[in-house]
Amino acid sequence: MSDRRVVLKFDKKMNVDTLVDYSNYLVKINGQLQALSSDVADISVIQDGTAVVITFAETLNGKNVVFAGGSSTSNANVSELQVLGVKDAAGNLLSEFTSANGSNVVNITANKVLELANISTEDAYDGYEAELVDTKTVKVKYIKSDRRLYILFITIFLTNFFLL
Repeated sequence: MSDRRVVLKFDKKMNVDTLVDYSNYLVKINGQLQALSSDVADISVIQDGTAVVITFAETLNGKNVVFAGGSSTSNANVSELQVLGVKDAAGNLLSEFTSANGSNVVNITANKVLELANISTEDAYDGYEAELVDTKTVKVKYIKSDRRLYILFITIFLTNFFLL
């Protein structure tokens, strides 16, 4: 199921009504741009209105949904998601969704790979420790020793995550 999920993370709290409004999204399926609908995907708001999860259906018109470019006779190839009229919590339409510069287009065919540096051997990461907790969680610990001990724990949840 997670291979059909797209998570869009915003840098501020958003207006939840605009995030769950299907008319604010276009999706390219088999090369054709169309409005997102509840037949195509479910929309859920997470992280107190700063992110939205779009979970695509398993099948569309009898074809398996896959994230891939081009057109297919055997699959429903989903290649692009466009975000349109979403607003922030104050009701402001975000400028990146009104310009024609493509900043509102998410290519969902490209694999997003998160890499960790080898922080145990690289000098630039002295004082850091990392641990793979499970298949979706990496825990990073930064320890700085001075007269006081500062410890910062960061947990990253791995998924198809796109920052807008």
